[in-house]
Amino acid sequence: MIHGKQSRPEVNEMQRYPTLSLTFALLIVGALLFDGGPVSAVAVDEGIVYRDTNEQPPVVFSHEAHKQAGVDCRSCHPRPFKTRRGIADRGNAMTMLSLLQGKYCGACHNGKQAFRAGDKGTCGKCHVRGR
Repeated sequence: MIHGKQSRPEVNEMQRYPTLSLTFALLIVGALLFDGGPVSAVAVDEGIVYRDTNEQPPVVFSHEAHKQAGVDCRSCHPRPFKTRRGIADRGNAMTMLSLLQGKYCGACHNGKQAFRAGDKGTCGKCHVRGR
């Protein structure tokens, strides 16, 4: 008691309104995980799987394999790929034609820096059956 009055512990606004706190936290998490657009790539433990590959098996991109090959994150991020989950292939712009034109993976997979995307015998390096 302070001067005959019962003291109340300090309570911040987030403690006073726990439902509001939970709602706010869920909104933040949702905004970070969902950017609102359609995506054709899904991250899995083994890498990023691109399923919208027409009649070809899905493409699996492995960050680990590229790191082991000595590729630095800055080689791909923020260009040609933004560092944000789910937007690498928004609008299905990443096609074999775009790779052969030097876009996306084709910026390095051009036959000079790394195997050329689309060359005979290289399909299975990216397109993986059973995904």
